[in-house]
Amino acid sequence: MSLIPNHKPRPGSCESKRLSLVYVGLGSNMGDRLSNLREGVKALRKMGSILAVSSVYETEPWGREDQNWFLNAVVLLETSLSPIDLLRALKSAEAGFKREPGKWSPRELDMDILLYDGETKSTGELVIPHPEMGNRSFVLVPLAELFNRGAPSLGYPIGNICPDGKVVRLFSGPEAIT
Repeated sequence: MSLIPNHKPRPGSCESKRLSLVYVGLGSNMGDRLSNLREGVKALRKMGSILAVSSVYETEPWGREDQNWFLNAVVLLETSLSPIDLLRALKSAEAGFKREPGKWSPRELDMDILLYDGETKSTGELVIPHPEMGNRSFVLVPLAELFNRGAPSLGYPIGNICPDGKVVRLFSGPEAIT
C-alpha cells in the first residue's frame, strides 16, 4: 500500500470533499500512557483514514521537567475535515481525558496538528505547521521515522531531529497503538 494517496474521493462514494494529508502528534504522561495513545488513534479513525503510525517513543518532558516522561507518536491521517474542523475534533476528543491546568502540564492525552497538506496558516486558534515542532525531539523523531518509511514530507524539511537535546528512546513499535 502506498503512503501517498491520490486525494480523490473513495470509489463508490458521493463524497466531493478533497482529502487532505495531516500529521498529528500524540502524547501522554498520565495514567496508562500506552492505552491513552491507543484511544487517541481510535479517535483519529473517526476523523479520517489512518495511513501510517510511527513507533512509540518515551521522551523527557518538555517545558516543565517536574513530571512523568511522555509516550509520543505521530500519525499520518487522510481527512476531509478542514484544518479548523480537525482542530475542534481533536480538542473534543481530548476533552474526555484528564489534564492538569497550566502550560506544558501533565495530561492523559494531547493531540496536535503538526502539518496539514503542506499548508501554512495562522489564525487566533491555529498555526500550521505547528510553531514549536522544529524545536521538539519528541515530534521530530517519530515524524522522521515516517518520512524514512516513505510517507510524504509535505514540504517540511527535517535537519537535526534532536534540537532540544532531550532523551527520546524507542518504547514499542507502531503495532502497540494500532
